[in-house]
Amino acid sequence: MANVLQSVTGMWNKFMPHQPIRYSFSDESYARMYDDVQRMGNIFASFAILAIIVACLGLFALSAFMVEQRSKEISIRLVLGASVRNVFRLLTQNFVKLVLISFVVAAPCRGT
Repeated sequence: MANVLQSVTGMWNKFMPHQPIRYSFSDESYARMYDDVQRMGNIFASFAILAIIVACLGLFALSAFMVEQRSKEISIRLVLGASVRNVFRLLTQNFVKLVLISFVVAAPCRGT
């Protein structure tokens, strides 16, 4: 490789002595482009994870707010003999439906 570069540089200097030779290898160019794509993918993945964490925190806050609003109802149900399982189902039923609907909408289509 060094001999070929030296030969090409000598030929270049014969025809264009005042212009320096500029060369690059294709594999290095493609490697730099691939590195840029990898870096961009990592950035997008990081922001996607951050968005999922924020969404989960929002769901947690909404459920905590709902439990706080319905604390009297939950207390009365527990006093009247409802099991913790029934109270948990009462509180999570609406959220589970919404999460399932959002999963169906967000799931990628495998048929195409």
